[in-house]
Parts: sequence; C-alpha cells; structure tokens
Amino acid sequence: MATQQPRQLIQIPKALTQLSIKAVDSQGKESNEIEVTVVVNPARDNVAPTVEIPYSNKAEKEVYVYGGEANSFDIKFKDDSGKIAKCYCKRWRKPSI
Repeated sequence: MATQQPRQLIQIPKALTQLSIKAVDSQGKESNEIEVTVVVNPARDNVAPTVEIPYSNKAEKEVYVYGGEANSFDIKFKDDSGKIAKCYCKRWRKPSI
C-alpha cells in the first residue's frame, strides 16, 4: 500500500483564479497538466448580533421595574442575516442594597 503524501494547501485570493494542476505519484510519474478556473466568492462579513435594551438609566445599564406593578419591556435581538439561532437572558444580577 502506497503512503499518501499530505495535501498541499494554497491560499486563493477572492476573485477569479486560473490554476494549472499536475499530479506526481510516489514513483515520480507525472499526470498531464490541466487548467482549472476557480471562482472564490468572498464570504459575508460576520457581524456580531446586537441587543437593544430600553434602559431606564443608560449610563449604569439599568432597567427599573417597580414591585406591585405589571411590568414589561421589549428587548430586541438583531443580526445582519435576520436569522438568530437562539437568544436568552443568562443571568440576572441582584441589586446591592
């Protein structure tokens, strides 16, 4: 069984690129050279999701809610693709009194 040589990785710029490819086996025998056109589409920028919270005190990042009253407020989660896999409030901090 022949030992397989590691693949050679090359960086291809974001554009239309012409490549000439030729294979050489372990005994030194060469294949015919072929030309290949590779189109590399630039990946979209991966922009981090954003969260909009209606803070009562923006400087301290606090939302005030009052006991004995019905409370609700909207937290908006957004990303550049419009597809958020999941979002949740991980932990609430107790105020120091």
